[in-house]
Amino acid sequence: MDGCNPTPPPFFGVQTIAGTANSLGFWRPTPPANASGATPQIATMTPWVLTRPSQFRLPPPLALDSPENTADLNEVREMGSLASTSRSSEQTEVALFWALNTPLA
Repeated sequence: MDGCNPTPPPFFGVQTIAGTANSLGFWRPTPPANASGATPQIATMTPWVLTRPSQFRLPPPLALDSPENTADLNEVREMGSLASTSRSSEQTEVALFWALNTPLA
């Protein structure tokens, strides 16, 4: 048994810390449906190919006040600006192509 069945009880996130500094990075249901998280049993399934569930776990996100996060945010603001002078014309064309060719377009 890989742990996929039976379906575990609904996961409603970390409700007790919602709205606090500790809630950053923790999933919580989104109104208006406030539905439980999808497929929470994946967290406890036996890996099929991996040697352990954490084998390819990503590092934690950058601190919001870190120099790296600030540099990344500034780059996104500059490159994403409609009037960007840093973005090449090819980069603009590629961005427009992908912006117009998504399920959201």
